[in-house]
Amino acid sequence: MSDASWLEEILDPSQDESLTWLTRFRFPFSSQRSGLSEVLIRKSLMAQTQQQLTLTAIAIQRYQLANHRLTPTLSSLVPRFLSSMPRDRMDGGELHYRPLADGTFSLYSVGINLTDDGGDESAGSADSPMLLLGEGKDFVWPMAASPKQAAELLLRARY
Repeated sequence: MSDASWLEEILDPSQDESLTWLTRFRFPFSSQRSGLSEVLIRKSLMAQTQQQLTLTAIAIQRYQLANHRLTPTLSSLVPRFLSSMPRDRMDGGELHYRPLADGTFSLYSVGINLTDDGGDESAGSADSPMLLLGEGKDFVWPMAASPKQAAELLLRARY
């Protein structure tokens, strides 16, 4: 099969008389049954979740700069710092937030498993000490590592 055979199939008018060649070109996978749409939906939800986490974290920081303390709840950010309550794109609820005693905060979305694991960012396997969004149980907004945590990570990376 040549590299251009997929294009020839799309442009072939005998495939489906009801579809124009442009429609077949723009939507080549729409008539195929595959897991591609599930993957695209999952990636889209993850991207939207990351966007919501980012916008919310920025609003929390802006609130902290203006008031010299963390916001007690996300609803305190609306309407001055956010136009509406931040939504968790995974389950449709609100993002999860809590200020911590050390002056930082926990901000997270439920993960692909749609279960609130309390902000648990641990991965299913311990192969990688560094996590990306979607690799943990919940999608947790990353916080800067303390000097102690950074030293421990460096030691683990060396050995």
